Amino acid sequence: MKISGVMRAFGCALACGVVLAGGVALFAIEGLRVGGPLFKQIVNNKDIVADILPPPLYVVEADLVATKLVAHPETVQAASEKLAALRKDYDTRRDYWIKASIDPDMRDMLVNQSAAPAADFWREIDQDILPAVRSGDLERARQGLARADAAYEVHRAVIDKVVVMANQDAQAVEAGAARQTRLAFLLLAGAGVVLLAVVGGGVALMSRRIVQPIQAMTGFMGRLAAGDYESAVPFAGRGDEIGGMATSVAVFREAIVERQAAQSRVAAEQAQAQATKARRDAERQAEEAGRLQVVEALGAAVARLSAGDLTARLPTAFPQAYEGLRGDFNRAIATLEGALGEVIGGAGVLRSGAAEISDAIENLSARTERQAASLAETASALGEVSASVNRPAEGAGEANAAVIDSRAVADRSSQVVDRAAQAMGQIETSSAKVSEILGVMDEIAFQTNLLALNAGVEAARAGDAGRGFAVVAQEVRALAQRSAEAAKAIKGLIAESSSHVRSGVTLVGEAGAALGDIVERVGRIGGLMSQIAQSSREQAAGLSEVDLAVGQMDQVIQQNAAMAEQATASSRCLADDAVRLQSQVEHFRVSSGQVSRAAA
Repeated sequence: MKISGVMRAFGCALACGVVLAGGVALFAIEGLRVGGPLFKQIVNNKDIVADILPPPLYVVEADLVATKLVAHPETVQAASEKLAALRKDYDTRRDYWIKASIDPDMRDMLVNQSAAPAADFWREIDQDILPAVRSGDLERARQGLARADAAYEVHRAVIDKVVVMANQDAQAVEAGAARQTRLAFLLLAGAGVVLLAVVGGGVALMSRRIVQPIQAMTGFMGRLAAGDYESAVPFAGRGDEIGGMATSVAVFREAIVERQAAQSRVAAEQAQAQATKARRDAERQAEEAGRLQVVEALGAAVARLSAGDLTARLPTAFPQAYEGLRGDFNRAIATLEGALGEVIGGAGVLRSGAAEISDAIENLSARTERQAASLAETASALGEVSASVNRPAEGAGEANAAVIDSRAVADRSSQVVDRAAQAMGQIETSSAKVSEILGVMDEIAFQTNLLALNAGVEAARAGDAGRGFAVVAQEVRALAQRSAEAAKAIKGLIAESSSHVRSGVTLVGEAGAALGDIVERVGRIGGLMSQIAQSSREQAAGLSEVDLAVGQMDQVIQQNAAMAEQATASSRCLADDAVRLQSQVEHFRVSSGQVSRAAA
């Protein structure tokens, strides 16, 4: 379908929609207008309710209930509840109409003028009629009912006026609503007519301003496609979209004309391009010859480099474009030769240093093993000394008990004292041996410290490759220092133990001399034996501490031995790496000056 057909179909559909919308709006207005069917149905329903039920704001039902109550006092309970409900409804509706949007005069009559007699009516109900009926005073109840009826009549007169005013106001509102409905109907009909006219005018305007220009542009573009480049483009001066499209078509036509002119220029440019190509081919051949020279020279130099000859250089000058490459190559090879010469010299130094470190670590390991064996013997001797000290302590206790029990055990006590003297001599002898062993341990620790110091110096000479060995040597030196300190401490404890042993020997001698006078000095001997037992216990405790210290030294020596083995393995690996490094760098050829400078 063409655009013109689409525009006409759109206009017809829009007109039909306007007519349909207007019909629906008129139908809705007719049904909802004041006086219409729905409005009348709503009013009739409200009128039915108003005719059947008494209004809450009108006390007519309350007056009827009060009259019935006075006539039938026995219904006082039900009447009281009914009156309370009516009073509540009255107050609720009165509050509603106070806030409602109605005529001020009508509100004044409804909530003020009618409320005053209604208040008198309810007051008579609450204060006179109900109390009188409950107390059985019917005369008082009838008098109160008469006053309530009088108040009701005043209230009714005001309500009747309000009803008249409300009916008049409702009639006026209905008349105004009818006028507004007719006006809305006329406005809606006029708007529909205007909208139909606008739709028709819009369709006609769009046909003249859009459809017809598009048809003209379609015909021009057909002629342009057929080869007519002389005709002017229609509507090119318009400022809307049609004008923009015409301008684009004009640009397209001018491009075709320019393309035909360009074809002639291309032929001339092709001839010029061929001449330029021939000149550039000659220049390219010259450049290719220079590039071949550079490639051959670089290939020969690189071949020498691949064979390990770092003395290769490019002495022949290159073309100007490649002269910078030749200089960079020569400088790079010179730098590489110098660096590798230093590596070659350093590899030899590293190899010799690694060998020295390996020998030193092996010596340290052997000495550490000997030290561990000596320390094991020391621990065994200390165990025997500890057992010997415990035995005199037990003997002294038994001797003390025997002295207290009876004089008859004096001879046996003498024998015990003799054995104690012998044991003290053995302890003194063992202490002397332990002191000698500790001297040996101190000397071993000093030698270990010296070896660790030498290993640290050799590792420092090895540089980064010996850094790990320097750490190991430092740890070995620290362990040796701790071993020396422990040996000194043990030596002090042994000296103290020897002093106690000598004291014990003296005491035992005094006890032997005093056995001749055992009858008179049993109490003194018992005290001396108690002192001997206490001294023996202290010696046993001291020897236990010595035994513990020796055990710790044994652990330290074992750790030293393990670390020495690790250092030996690491030094061997370092020596092997140094040998491999030297074998690798020997493949390269450098000038003798580079190697001598590196070795220096």
